[in-house]
Amino acid sequence: MNKLNSAKAATYEMVIDLAAVRKSGIRFDENFGAGAKENYLGDEYIFICDLISAGLKCDFVPLVLATHPTDSSGSGWGTERDRRARAVVFDRAFRGNRTLPYLARLAFGARKLGKELTLGKYLKFVFKR
Repeated sequence: MNKLNSAKAATYEMVIDLAAVRKSGIRFDENFGAGAKENYLGDEYIFICDLISAGLKCDFVPLVLATHPTDSSGSGWGTERDRRARAVVFDRAFRGNRTLPYLARLAFGARKLGKELTLGKYLKFVFKR
């Protein structure tokens, strides 16, 4: 996995080498995910990005161990709150880089263009408006 293809990972899909993660010092960013008021999603993706930045290897194994309900915090796109929460995740995932968050939002949002996102909402997502 890399920072560009791991945004769909969900908590229940993750199996970690606890010793390696503890050794790296990486922890879930508690400013994101369930319980966070504004940034209520993206904690798994940020965790994976932090692990990758620390030099740890993240693999995807196509084995279904569990499924997630269709309606979840990760399924919303229509509201300003959803768009802003998603946009901030990319800033955090690519912290320290000024260009990559925009490029990631361009690519990630393009998949929803014409479906959950109108052109106007897509541009608001890309530019965090």
